[in-house]
Amino acid sequence: MTVEDGANIFWLTYIYGNPVLKYRQKQWSQLISSEQAGFLKHKPRVIIGDFNDIKRSEEKQGGIPRTVRSCSCFTRMLTVLGLHDVKTLGGRFTWFGKRSNYSIMSKIDRAVANCN
Repeated sequence: MTVEDGANIFWLTYIYGNPVLKYRQKQWSQLISSEQAGFLKHKPRVIIGDFNDIKRSEEKQGGIPRTVRSCSCFTRMLTVLGLHDVKTLGGRFTWFGKRSNYSIMSKIDRAVANCN
Protein backbone atom coordinates (compact mmCIF):
# COMPACT_ATOMS: atom_id res chain seq x y z
CA MET A 1 0.00 0.00 0.00
CA THR A 2 1.26 3.51 -0.76
CA VAL A 3 0.75 6.09 1.98
CA GLU A 4 0.88 9.82 1.21
CA ASP A 5 1.28 12.60 3.73
CA GLY A 6 1.63 15.85 1.84
CA ALA A 7 4.92 15.61 -0.05
CA ASN A 8 5.97 12.37 1.68
CA ILE A 9 5.15 9.00 0.13
CA PHE A 10 6.14 5.60 1.52
CA TRP A 11 5.24 1.95 1.01
CA LEU A 12 3.45 0.26 3.91
CA THR A 13 3.30 -3.52 4.05
CA TYR A 14 1.58 -5.71 6.64
CA ILE A 15 3.12 -9.15 7.00
CA TYR A 16 2.20 -12.40 8.70
CA GLY A 17 5.18 -14.72 8.86
CA ASN A 18 4.28 -18.34 8.26
CA PRO A 19 4.48 -20.31 11.54
CA VAL A 20 6.33 -23.14 9.71
CA LEU A 21 10.05 -22.29 9.49
CA LYS A 22 10.70 -23.58 5.94
CA TYR A 23 7.74 -21.61 4.53
CA ARG A 24 8.68 -18.52 6.52
CA GLN A 25 12.23 -18.71 5.15
CA LYS A 26 10.72 -18.88 1.67
CA GLN A 27 8.80 -15.66 2.44
CA TRP A 28 12.05 -13.94 3.41
CA SER A 29 13.72 -15.20 0.21
CA GLN A 30 10.82 -13.83 -1.87
CA LEU A 31 11.17 -10.40 -0.22
CA ILE A 32 14.91 -10.46 -0.99
CA SER A 33 14.19 -11.41 -4.63
CA SER A 34 11.72 -8.54 -5.04
CA GLU A 35 14.28 -6.13 -3.57
CA GLN A 36 16.99 -7.39 -5.91
CA ALA A 37 14.59 -7.00 -8.86
CA GLY A 38 14.49 -3.30 -7.97
CA PHE A 39 10.74 -2.93 -7.48
CA LEU A 40 11.03 -0.83 -4.30
CA LYS A 41 14.73 -0.04 -4.37
CA HIS A 42 15.57 3.32 -2.76
CA LYS A 43 11.94 3.97 -1.79
CA PRO A 44 10.78 4.67 1.77
CA ARG A 45 9.29 1.51 3.21
CA VAL A 46 7.68 0.33 6.45
CA ILE A 47 6.75 -3.29 7.19
CA ILE A 48 4.63 -4.08 10.24
CA GLY A 49 3.11 -7.24 11.59
CA ASP A 50 3.66 -10.65 13.10
CA PHE A 51 6.90 -11.87 11.56
CA ASN A 52 6.80 -15.08 13.64
CA ASP A 53 10.60 -14.80 13.75
CA ILE A 54 13.31 -13.26 15.88
CA LYS A 55 16.62 -11.58 15.03
CA ARG A 56 18.64 -13.14 17.86
CA SER A 57 18.22 -15.60 20.71
CA GLU A 58 17.84 -12.78 23.29
CA GLU A 59 14.45 -11.98 21.75
CA LYS A 60 13.03 -15.24 23.14
CA GLN A 61 12.73 -16.74 26.62
CA GLY A 62 11.56 -20.24 27.40
CA GLY A 63 10.90 -23.18 25.16
CA ILE A 64 13.43 -24.64 22.76
CA PRO A 65 16.35 -22.21 22.38
CA ARG A 66 16.92 -20.62 18.95
CA THR A 67 20.36 -20.77 17.39
CA VAL A 68 22.06 -17.96 15.48
CA ARG A 69 21.69 -20.09 12.34
CA SER A 70 17.92 -20.40 12.80
CA CYS A 71 17.64 -16.59 12.85
CA SER A 72 19.99 -15.99 9.90
CA CYS A 73 17.42 -15.98 7.07
CA PHE A 74 15.31 -13.35 8.84
CA THR A 75 18.29 -11.15 9.71
CA ARG A 76 19.63 -11.48 6.15
CA MET A 77 16.29 -10.31 4.74
CA LEU A 78 16.28 -7.29 7.05
CA THR A 79 19.87 -6.46 6.07
CA VAL A 80 19.34 -6.83 2.30
CA LEU A 81 16.21 -4.65 2.46
CA GLY A 82 17.97 -2.13 4.71
CA LEU A 83 15.29 -2.47 7.38
CA HIS A 84 15.75 -1.50 11.03
CA ASP A 85 13.45 -1.76 14.04
CA VAL A 86 11.22 1.24 14.63
CA LYS A 87 11.38 2.30 18.27
CA THR A 88 8.24 1.17 20.07
CA LEU A 89 6.74 1.59 23.51
CA GLY A 90 5.94 -1.25 25.85
CA GLY A 91 7.60 -4.41 27.00
CA ARG A 92 10.52 -6.30 25.53
CA PHE A 93 8.36 -9.20 24.31
CA THR A 94 5.28 -9.06 22.08
CA TRP A 95 4.02 -12.64 22.32
CA PHE A 96 3.37 -14.83 25.36
CA GLY A 97 2.39 -18.48 25.28
CA LYS A 98 2.47 -21.69 27.25
CA ARG A 99 3.62 -25.10 26.06
CA SER A 100 3.28 -28.07 28.40
CA ASN A 101 4.94 -27.00 31.66
CA TYR A 102 6.78 -23.89 30.52
CA SER A 103 6.06 -20.34 29.43
CA ILE A 104 7.45 -18.78 26.26
CA MET A 105 7.92 -15.09 25.52
CA SER A 106 9.28 -13.64 22.30
CA LYS A 107 9.47 -10.54 20.15
CA ILE A 108 7.82 -11.70 16.93
CA ASP A 109 5.66 -8.63 16.29
CA ARG A 110 7.49 -5.53 15.12
CA ALA A 111 7.67 -2.54 12.83
CA VAL A 112 10.72 -2.14 10.60
CA ALA A 113 11.60 0.64 8.19
CA ASN A 114 14.39 1.68 5.87
CA CYS A 115 16.19 5.00 6.10
CA ASN A 116 14.88 6.35 2.79
